[in-house]
Amino acid sequence: ETGKEQYILPYLISSHPGSTLKAAIELSEYLLTFGYQPDQVQDFYPTPGTLSTTMYYTEYDPLTMEKVYVPKTPKEKRMQRALLQFKDPKNYDLVKEALLAAGRTDLIGFGPRFLIPPRKMEQEKDRMEKKNSGKGSQANPLGQKGKGARQNAAKGKRLTRKTKSDTTKKGLSAKDTKKRGKARKKNDKK
Repeated sequence: ETGKEQYILPYLISSHPGSTLKAAIELSEYLLTFGYQPDQVQDFYPTPGTLSTTMYYTEYDPLTMEKVYVPKTPKEKRMQRALLQFKDPKNYDLVKEALLAAGRTDLIGFGPRFLIPPRKMEQEKDRMEKKNSGKGSQANPLGQKGKGARQNAAKGKRLTRKTKSDTTKKGLSAKDTKKRGKARKKNDKK
């Protein structure tokens, strides 16, 4: 009626008392069937005066007095949260770990019914790194090892190391080199 567009943005709470790893996987499957990936996921945080907080601290449902499972370890909380946002590449390792822990490898594969695709085996990854490390290839231009080298290569950056000897070869101290750099910046601005 006001002429403004309004949207409903649901958010989910992970690691709620009563939520097991199995339940989090079932919720992920439910989200998968609808093609929904929540942008907003919040870990359960106990707040005073709620039944959920009572369940969190006592591990009992105060209405039925039945024992309730409460995820409390940071690792399990991270896994449950990652399962709700399984499409996010940052969560891949946690989702895979959760699926393996629950014995749900049937959800790892290619296609619309799988939560995550399989990755190449670690041995294949190591073989490729060794192959590229000595050649100075485009993927690893300086023959550097590790994740940082791959990230910098992907960004098109070449890393070079400046050593103390590089500045002293020209007869300059580190302070002189710094002053010279500042002077160049001032000249470039003019």
